[in-house]
Amino acid sequence: MSFNNRFPLRKLIFVGLTATIASAVPGVSFGQADAERIRELERKLDRSLRTIEDLSNRLKDVETRTPVRSESAPPSPAQEHEHERRIPEIGSETSSLPTLLKGFADVGANFVGNGGNKGFFDGSVDFYLTPQLSSNIKTVIELVFEHDSTGVLSPDLERLQVGYTFTNATTVWLGRFHTPFGYWNTAFHHGQQLQTSVLRPQMIDFEDHGGVIPAHTVGVWGTGAVRAGTGRLTYDLYAGNSPSIHGNELDPNNAGKTQPGYSAGFNLGYLFGGSADLLKIGVHGYRAVVRDDSLALNVTRANILGGYAVLDSAAWEVIAEYYALRNEDLSGGTGSHASWTGFAQMGRRLERWTPYVRLERAALNQADNYFARLATGRAYSRQASGLRYDLTPNSALKMELNHTVSEATPRAVFNQLLTQWAIRF
Repeated sequence: MSFNNRFPLRKLIFVGLTATIASAVPGVSFGQADAERIRELERKLDRSLRTIEDLSNRLKDVETRTPVRSESAPPSPAQEHEHERRIPEIGSETSSLPTLLKGFADVGANFVGNGGNKGFFDGSVDFYLTPQLSSNIKTVIELVFEHDSTGVLSPDLERLQVGYTFTNATTVWLGRFHTPFGYWNTAFHHGQQLQTSVLRPQMIDFEDHGGVIPAHTVGVWGTGAVRAGTGRLTYDLYAGNSPSIHGNELDPNNAGKTQPGYSAGFNLGYLFGGSADLLKIGVHGYRAVVRDDSLALNVTRANILGGYAVLDSAAWEVIAEYYALRNEDLSGGTGSHASWTGFAQMGRRLERWTPYVRLERAALNQADNYFARLATGRAYSRQASGLRYDLTPNSALKMELNHTVSEATPRAVFNQLLTQWAIRF
């Protein structure tokens, strides 16, 4: 319908105008001059109507040719830094997204007994990439810069893994990854903002921080989840290079060795559904042949079997892990040696506040060459309590008080007051 069709005819318009003028101005008569003025107004109005109609048609043409653009909302911080503990829904599709450089950093101040470093510190800077190369191929790259105990800044390529997703229930990774024992080691990576506490439990700390269980493996890892009843069965199967004892700490052997030895392990868990949603229990095992670089005749077969239970809800965080070790002396003929270690941490989430406590205990047999050669391979106990406050979804303030009893020689008892401001970006 043209623009003119939506209005009365010109003559009717001017009849109305004439009637209005006549009623408003009594005694007006229409002479020839008035008729000429009316015809001129009629011509102007006609030109105006044609101009309006032309503009209307042009506007419609522009709207027809211009596609409607929908603006997608930017990803939320939680989506950009998805916590690794989350298991994707079976049957969900993975979309290809632009590669984002993610990062974590922390600063703070520590007051440590037993001759430890005191004062303010800049902690670590963790650059974290997860490129999605195709619908099936994905990667994890994690590069951390941090100071060692002497204050020297050093980079560490903590993870470099490339994975292929065969189905929604099966992904195989190749490279350097976090050893999937227990729960904590794959739920929390090197970004300090993710974990509730300031410190990791000592026995599963990273190798260069004194951990006595290999936190990293270089090899192949198959992982996934399948539906089982109302919940999901999760699994991890992996094999790789065995660690070595180098400089009194564990070395994952990123480039292999002339006498490498190999490691293998598993982790089976069940994530409940229904009323017990967010409750997970599991068992795990690990086996490796560990050589001491400084003592060629010190070779140990490490055997670990344990279990864990986790509740991760909006109100509670409860994590408990247990490791039973029975290591065999393959070079000295001293037989096998039993040890154990474990921890339990509980936190109560109250909006932005999370108070928490943790108990740790390790009974490590000093007749076992594996522990005797590690600088931190001594029995110990620790009680920790702390408070976390989330300033924003990507920034947290933490304060933690630890009391540690170490059975090293000589025996040491000391306290630590730790503070931390941890961020992610």
